[in-house]
Amino acid sequence: MNISPRQTELWERLVGMERALVDQKRLQAVLIHSSGQKEAILDALEERITYQDTRFRILWANREACRSVNRRRDQVVGRYCFDLWEGCATPCECCPFLCEEDDQKGAWVREKTEPDGRTWETRSIPILDPDGRMIGIVGVGRDVTEVKRLESQLMRAQKMEAMGTLAGGIAHDFNNMLQAVHGYTELLLYRKSSEDPDCHAIRQIQKAASSASELTEQLLNYSRKVKSDLRPLDFNRETRKIIRILKRTIPKMVAIELDSEKRLNAVNADPAQMEQLLLNLALNSRDAMPDGGTLRIETRNAHVAGGRGDEDSTPPPGDYVLIRVSDTGQGMAPEVQELIFEPFFTTKEEGKGTGLGLAMAREVVKNHKGYIRCWSKAGEGTAFEVYLPSLQGMVGVEDPAATEMPMGGDETILLVDDDPNVRELEQEALARFGYRVIPAENGEQALEIYRESGQEVDLVILDLIMPGMGGKKCLESILEVQPSAKVVIASGYSACGADDHSLNGMAKGFVRKPHNMASMLNTVRCVLDDAE
Repeated sequence: MNISPRQTELWERLVGMERALVDQKRLQAVLIHSSGQKEAILDALEERITYQDTRFRILWANREACRSVNRRRDQVVGRYCFDLWEGCATPCECCPFLCEEDDQKGAWVREKTEPDGRTWETRSIPILDPDGRMIGIVGVGRDVTEVKRLESQLMRAQKMEAMGTLAGGIAHDFNNMLQAVHGYTELLLYRKSSEDPDCHAIRQIQKAASSASELTEQLLNYSRKVKSDLRPLDFNRETRKIIRILKRTIPKMVAIELDSEKRLNAVNADPAQMEQLLLNLALNSRDAMPDGGTLRIETRNAHVAGGRGDEDSTPPPGDYVLIRVSDTGQGMAPEVQELIFEPFFTTKEEGKGTGLGLAMAREVVKNHKGYIRCWSKAGEGTAFEVYLPSLQGMVGVEDPAATEMPMGGDETILLVDDDPNVRELEQEALARFGYRVIPAENGEQALEIYRESGQEVDLVILDLIMPGMGGKKCLESILEVQPSAKVVIASGYSACGADDHSLNGMAKGFVRKPHNMASMLNTVRCVLDDAE
């Protein structure tokens, strides 16, 4: 081993220090006369504790320190710390106690990962006499493996949150682009007869834009933390949507099967959270089949006659919609199955899973007053069963605003959107159906127009995410001018987003971007016709 001249010089100086030898004998005397009770207390601690002299020779070590090197105490005392812990013939090059005396008064902290994979933090603390001279060193080693694991998980969670914020910003801008594609294709179709040969090409453009909208919606669902936006929901429709996404994202060697009950009862649920639930369960099944297999999704109306209603048994009596997601993968052992819903628990390799997917799925189900169960056996696959309370008498719920023929009017509408393409499109669509449109490119301009001509404005269509004042502040300011103002929010974010974009019901309507023009026009008509 190469020893630098500086190390040799310092080592020789330390060895030749008579004062250090005197101090060593003083420290030894103190330790020899220490009570057995104090030694028992130190032996009971989980930390590794050692006392060393200024030459780094170990004078005492507690039971945990001896156990960590698999030696008895008499085999540890008298050894040099660098020899015992590091296997070196000389003190560690980075040891601060090789420095000048003025630099030896602070504690030195070092982390080391041992061959068994555990990480230890060792804190070396100098013992000083009344004159400030170092007479010994106390070493305290602490197992920080679990702390480091949690820190790593926290960093991954923060990274996911940052990625979600980025995804949300990208999706918002992309939504505006898709809105222009959607809207202009609709206007083209309105102008053409159904026999026009161009109609087929236009509808293909619409279809591609709709597919892009679904991907954008997934980004938005991932990026935001939302309150539940409960509504009657056709789970078969949500399942078909998720399967289209899965077919684009999972390996081809995984076959996807769907078995749906035709007249499936509706559930009162948040569409975005239901999509997230299905995706998490399906992706968990995908990961269980690295070499291929079958992913099967089933929906059924289910009546439960009896049950305790706890998380590990049959749900309480009632009518439910049952969603079953199963795979032919490797399955799970009982001890793994007990932990699958725990946050951050994962059997995947480092960097290939956060351990949050199934925990999030369980929370979604609980938030919807439902129940989730898992069946699995090593080598025989896994099945998740989700029970959601059903709404009797509601079957195959669809969004009427997307299918009804839009109606026009002659009212005046203040249209506020910072994207010129969206603003021009919606102005043209509204004008085509008879409305008088006043455009504004930001919140400040819209508020100025409303203050001057608010008595002429029957409705405000307001984009939520804009530079400057922004839609939220603009809405509040408009309502200060006219508390009874009718405002429809148009945004790529949920009406019940994390920032409460619905502003506690102050807006009279909400249209999600990208939307078809029929949906927007029908919403406008409904809000205008709604009597105060």
